[in-house]
Amino acid sequence: MIIAILDDFLDEFVATMLTSTGIIMCEQAKINTLSSAQPGIREGVAVVMVGSFAPVHKGHFDAVHAASTALAGQGNLVESVVLTPNSAEYVERKLPEDHGEWTYERRIHEILGRSPHPHIPTYVDDVSGRLARHEQINGYVPVTMRRYLGFTACQTYLVVGSDQLLSMESHLENERNRAVCVLRPGSLDYARDRLDLPWIAAAVEEGRFVITERENMKTDISSTAVRRSLVAG
Repeated sequence: MIIAILDDFLDEFVATMLTSTGIIMCEQAKINTLSSAQPGIREGVAVVMVGSFAPVHKGHFDAVHAASTALAGQGNLVESVVLTPNSAEYVERKLPEDHGEWTYERRIHEILGRSPHPHIPTYVDDVSGRLARHEQINGYVPVTMRRYLGFTACQTYLVVGSDQLLSMESHLENERNRAVCVLRPGSLDYARDRLDLPWIAAAVEEGRFVITERENMKTDISSTAVRRSLVAG
């Protein structure tokens, strides 16, 4: 009971100051929908993670936190964190039938029920997945980020895990695009064996691609493992 009361108190705690670390201390006590956001003139950057989020879990938040910390460490002002669920059509194709029902609405609802990044305004993108449907969602993210939050492509960093490292090659072919790869404990060797690929080395040198590790490298968690556990009861 005491722990629950303390958690509630911390979730509602308000802090308004700009720190020297490049991370904004915000007043947000919950995650908001992107469609309810107010665009503005942005001087900093946004951290955007695209995924199925079926279900969302601590590892997702660890990754966006690590990405935010890495970007702030390079002198970027991190203004927003956004979780972008893939479309219903994508998840229906991806997941086995026996892994439960993970509708778009359910995944949005579960993300809204989580605690936001402690220091950065956090949103769930409830727009891009509805627009993308059967298409690749990454092409819609820059459009929605500009429309609803005011970030340009150059200010939007896509966050991927090390298992998705190679998927960023086509994304980074556009010199305006940016990305962060957060290495996971289970795929460190896979990622490190590929970091010397010419397109990766060039993007890292140009500052368009940032490679970092999760802050908690002792445990690894995946949505697949969580789903299996839920199905098994």
